[in-house]
Amino acid sequence: MSDALSPQYEAFIRDQLATGMFATREQVIEAGLDALQQQGPVPLVPLEHEALLEEAEADLAAGRVIEWNYEEQRARLLKEFGNQA
Repeated sequence: MSDALSPQYEAFIRDQLATGMFATREQVIEAGLDALQQQGPVPLVPLEHEALLEEAEADLAAGRVIEWNYEEQRARLLKEFGNQA
């Protein structure tokens, strides 16, 4: 298993080691995993977005959708507004 972490996490681990509460990098990581395990599963979608997703799923199920094609819309917008960017 790879243990390459982002610079922010590496700095956090160094800071935790500097407190003296942990003797090794592995202890810091294990403590973080223990805390995550006690917290329970982390939702893949932030809770504030759940209602929006449920509404979108209901719209899809009810057939309230609009067919949308990126290339067609892009061509229409370029024709209407040109290259104003």
